Amino acid sequence: MGKMDCGDCGKAAPWVLLVVGLLFLGVDLGWGWTGFWQGVNWWSVVFVLLGLKGVLKAWK
Repeated sequence: MGKMDCGDCGKAAPWVLLVVGLLFLGVDLGWGWTGFWQGVNWWSVVFVLLGLKGVLKAWK
């Protein structure tokens, strides 16, 4: 196993934000189509957007 240094943290953080945001968004949506936008919290969308931004930036 390789050890994790500070350079790896910058690459992992956007993925963690993206996964957490998607999980929160899924819970907000009730894992289905029940009340599509009425139950979505703004911070779930923020986590997803920040995660996507970081992941896309890391790919460049």
